[in-house]
Amino acid sequence: MQTFYVTFGQKSPAKNGWIEVKADDEEKARAIVIAEYGQEWGFLYTDETFDPSYFPAGKLGVLH
Repeated sequence: MQTFYVTFGQKSPAKNGWIEVKADDEEKARAIVIAEYGQEWGFLYTDETFDPSYFPAGKLGVLH
C-alpha cells in the first residue's frame, strides 16, 4: 500500500491542505479520488513529488 496526496484548486475550500490516499498504485489512487470528488480536485502526488510546505492547512483527511 502506497500513500498519495490529492490537492485542490484555488477556488476550493480545501485549497490549503491535502487528503492522503492509500492505494496499491497511482491508477487505483486516481479511481478513489474520482469516486469521492469527481473532477473537482487539482493534483495527485507521490511521496517523491509532494511538498507539504505549500499546504499550510495540513492533512485534511484520508481516503482508502
